[in-house]
Amino acid sequence: MWRVDKAAVLISPAQKMGSRMFSSRRLYSALSELKIDAAIPKNPNKRTHDGSFRKFKRVVPAVEDSMHPFYSPNVMERAILCASETKPELLDGQPVVPAVIKHLKSLESTLVSASWQPESKQCLNYWLKPFREMRKKSSPLKLIDSHEIDIVLRSSKIDPGRIPELQKFALMFENEDMGILSATTIGSLIDRLISDQGKAVFSEEVFLYILQHYCKSGQSIASVAHSISEFLHKDIDDLKTAETLLAHVLMTLRRNSIQVAPTVSSAVFKLIDAISTRFHRPFCVLDFSPAVVQMTTEFYVDSGLLKESKVLFTDMINKERCPKAELVEKYLGLIENVCGISTSNNDFLKKYVYISNFRPIFQTVMTPQIAEFLISYCRHFDEVLSLLELVDRSKVTKQIWDLVLPQMIRRVSILTKDSVKNCCHLTILYQRASSFYGKPLSTKVNKAFIIQYAVNGNFAMVVRLLGITDPNTIPSFYASVLAAYDQSDAFNMRPPPSKTILKNKNQFMTSLIIPHYSELPPVGKQLALKHADSEELLEQVLRAEIAIRSRGGKSLLPQVLLKAQDCKFVSIVTETEKYLQH
Repeated sequence: MWRVDKAAVLISPAQKMGSRMFSSRRLYSALSELKIDAAIPKNPNKRTHDGSFRKFKRVVPAVEDSMHPFYSPNVMERAILCASETKPELLDGQPVVPAVIKHLKSLESTLVSASWQPESKQCLNYWLKPFREMRKKSSPLKLIDSHEIDIVLRSSKIDPGRIPELQKFALMFENEDMGILSATTIGSLIDRLISDQGKAVFSEEVFLYILQHYCKSGQSIASVAHSISEFLHKDIDDLKTAETLLAHVLMTLRRNSIQVAPTVSSAVFKLIDAISTRFHRPFCVLDFSPAVVQMTTEFYVDSGLLKESKVLFTDMINKERCPKAELVEKYLGLIENVCGISTSNNDFLKKYVYISNFRPIFQTVMTPQIAEFLISYCRHFDEVLSLLELVDRSKVTKQIWDLVLPQMIRRVSILTKDSVKNCCHLTILYQRASSFYGKPLSTKVNKAFIIQYAVNGNFAMVVRLLGITDPNTIPSFYASVLAAYDQSDAFNMRPPPSKTILKNKNQFMTSLIIPHYSELPPVGKQLALKHADSEELLEQVLRAEIAIRSRGGKSLLPQVLLKAQDCKFVSIVTETEKYLQH
């Protein structure tokens, strides 16, 4: 298996090409084995060995040490920040900024979730200046055009009519299942050809001809790649030629839709390693054209190699080139597969490491799939707003809003444990969406907002939005609203019961649930009974159940009786018992 020389890969390219906007220390932090702390210690008083206490200065990460690829303070945040007399802060001072800092005690580089809380306005000014400069430098990249690879790829110069020995290769590749195809047999035939001075054939031309005409399977490509690795040390002496051969190997895999099996990936990694060794390069791919770097990156992503893929993405960024959107989507998917979908602090840190310098990429290519991945990275509403700013600059803004809005609604709804804050954020998002579409939102989107308002116990907005939603809404949706309200317990967001909340919920029950009670599914009736908190509501449920029973339907009268007994609604208990006795 191919291995990356980390020191060479991470330092040499930066020295040669220059870092576009990210220091080598940030790149080191992204890929080195760093100690991960859950958060900066909240208690500044740490006991020393002599039993005394000392106070540590709180660490605010420098801009260049922060690794947030899409957050940027919006106009409102900047205004509030400048107007703050004391304790200026961004993101409400929450520790959601991935950063590399010096550990307070060990002085080791440590990856943490930090807070942006400068100690004073003077410190704030020192912090904002490099932030503005970095954001000015951060601009869209030049997209790598699909036709750029044509400059590297070329047809073999061999005339097959002049070299009949090529038929031996055809026969060998046609019968590869018989076990006669190997790097050794390929190399032996090529040796004979290039040793015949009358034919004047170079080995690279034979390899190109084989790749373009005979390679149709993973086994054949692996054998050819191994053979090229051997010839690098005795016949191929030009780096550009080696780049062309590698590009043809990768293109053959793509054109024939060959799955990247372990044997194939091992052969390609060995070839890359052989090229690096032959031409004395730490990692030869970094010396190739952006189109070949992109092809190689895609191969690494398909092979599941996350750290090595990050190195190549960084190389493209430093060259001010942007890979195609499909590759960025693949890479973000690989991060999810490797790091998992857990929401723990350490998992967030790991994910951010692999996209720490991706802001220029997100400014250049923002698609619905990319936005969908990035929503899960948001832990504060201002991060969502920053992501929306990138979305609004995209060439496919409408498609992103259409696909991602429902997921964004769900994410915003559970960003905090404070249901009031969540509802405020939902309302801002609702207004933003309404402004973007310039017309009433679709029934589907309105229902998504209704459900999330219900999760946060805001029945006033539930009733309001239901009033402007499709009047033919089926009653089962009303039941799902109550089910969503019950979910707030699972998220620990159930707002404390208040007269206003109970009043709004009772209004929802009276105006929408009770009139459609008989049309509710069995689960919906159970939910309606559960939330019939007042004697008036429970009495209406009782009337509806009596009507159902009189029509020969299955009723919940025994459950109504138990509910009335628990709530000590004596009149309802008496009436229910009387009816059950008949």
